Amino acid sequence: MHTHPTLLFDRARVRFLWILGLTLQSLFLPSTHGSEDLPWAKGDRRTGAVEPGVSGESFTARSLLAGIEDSQLELLRDGVPSGLGEQEVLAKILYRLSRPSRATLEQLTTPGGLEQFADPQRSRRWTLVALRGRLTQLQRIALLPELAERLEFTHYWQAMLVLSNTDQAVELYLRAIPGTWRNSESIDERVRVNAMFLKRGETVEGRARLVFAADSPEWYPESANKELGVTSDMVRLAGLEFDVSLFDQVRGTNGLPLGKPDQEAFYQLLAAVGRASQQEFESHAAPFELADAVERPKEQHGRWIEVTGTARAVKRIAIEDPRLRARFGFDHFFEVDLLVAMGDQSVRIGKDGPVINNSFPVTCCTRSIPAAWQRTLPANGSGKLRDPVRFVGVHFKVWGYNSERMERAASERPAAAAKNERNLQISPLLIGQQVTLLAPPPPLESSGTFFGTMAMVLVALVGAAIWWLSRSDRQQRRRSRAALQPEPRLPPST
Repeated sequence: MHTHPTLLFDRARVRFLWILGLTLQSLFLPSTHGSEDLPWAKGDRRTGAVEPGVSGESFTARSLLAGIEDSQLELLRDGVPSGLGEQEVLAKILYRLSRPSRATLEQLTTPGGLEQFADPQRSRRWTLVALRGRLTQLQRIALLPELAERLEFTHYWQAMLVLSNTDQAVELYLRAIPGTWRNSESIDERVRVNAMFLKRGETVEGRARLVFAADSPEWYPESANKELGVTSDMVRLAGLEFDVSLFDQVRGTNGLPLGKPDQEAFYQLLAAVGRASQQEFESHAAPFELADAVERPKEQHGRWIEVTGTARAVKRIAIEDPRLRARFGFDHFFEVDLLVAMGDQSVRIGKDGPVINNSFPVTCCTRSIPAAWQRTLPANGSGKLRDPVRFVGVHFKVWGYNSERMERAASERPAAAAKNERNLQISPLLIGQQVTLLAPPPPLESSGTFFGTMAMVLVALVGAAIWWLSRSDRQQRRRSRAALQPEPRLPPST
C-alpha cells in the first residue's frame, strides 16, 4: 500500500519532536527515584533484628558443667601435671564452655585476680575470671578418635598466658583460636579470656602453676602483621577495645542477613567507634571503593572508610535486650541508607540477578544523626531523605536483605534458575560515629553560562527544525496538489 508523501513528513515531524522533548526533559529536569526503585524499599531488614543471643537462663559458673559427673571432675588433681588421663574431662569442659554466649560468660565472671586461687585450702574450682596478658607457646592437641566422634570436634589448644603487669604465667586450654593463628609458627599476642579455674598444677619455681580453660581468646593485636591478617586499621580498633578475632565469624556471613554470628562483633564495633575522636577517624579513613567492597569483602573487614552519597532514609533502631543496653551503655542506634554514585561501574547481583548501574546502596549504622534529622524524624522512628552526606566508618561486612528489585528479577526468571538462589540485595554495611551533612548542589539556573548557552542553542535548533519541517511540508503539499489536479484542456477548434 502506498503512503501519501505528506503523511510521511507528518510522522517524521512527530517523531522528531517527541525525541527532542525527551532530550529536553533529561537535561533540565532533576532525576528522581520513586520508593519502588530503592533497593531497600521492601522487606524486613532492620539491623536491630539481630538475635539477642544472650541466654535468659539463670546460670552459675558451676552449672555450665552440668552433665559432667563429679567423679570425672575429680580426675583434675592438684599438684599433678596435665596429661592424657585428663583429656576426656578437659574436652567435655571445653565443649560446654563453647555453648553459652559471650554475654552470659561476662555475667558469670568473678572480679578479682589470681590471689583468690593461691590458697590450696580454699575451693575455687569452676570459677570464671577475666585474665589479660600475652599468649605464647601455642600447641595443638588432637583428641582420641572415639572422643572426637562423641564430642564432634577433633582438637583443642594448649598455651601459656603471661599475665599483664606480672611475671606469672598460667597454663591455658582453649577450645578455639583465631583462624589466622593456625598456620603460624609462633604466637606472642595480647589477649583477654573469660577462663574457668580447673586446678593447681605442677610446682614451678616454688609456685603452683594455675590451670584454666576457656572457649577462645579475645585478640587485641599491637602491630600490623600480614601473616596473621592484621592491618593497621585493626590495630587501631584493638586500641579501642574491639576484639579483632570477632571478624572470623563475620567473614563467614558475607552476603547474608544479619544474625546471631554477627551480634557480638556488631555491638562491640558500635561501642568501639564511639571511643575514637572524630579527628582520628577522618585522618585514617580511605576513600570508599565499591569494587573492593563487593568483589573482595573478606579483605575489607575492619577498614576505616570515608564515603559520600545521598541519604535516602533513616531509621531509629531500639536495642530491646536490657543486658545488651547495660553492657554497652546505649539503648539505640540509627541506620542510614545511602545511594553512592557508581560512575561507569556496574555490578551484577548473583549469578543471574539484575545489573545495577548509576548508584549503589550502602548501609551506615551510627549512634548519632544530624540535629536537623532528629527534629523531623517521625514518631515511628523512620523517615525519607534526599540529603548529600559524608560518612566515616568501619567496614563491617557485605550484608544481604530482601528488596523489590530482587523480587522482580526473581519473578522474571524461570523457576528452575531461581530455585537455589537467595535473591537478596547486597550492600556494604559500615559502622561509624556520625553523619555529616554536605552543602546541597547549586540549583540548575545558577550553575553557570554553559547550561544557559546550551539551552539557547537547543531552542534555536528546535525553531530551525520546526521551520524546516514546515517549509518542506508546504512544498510537498503544493507538489501533491499539482500532481492530483487534472490537466486543463483547450476547447475544440471549430
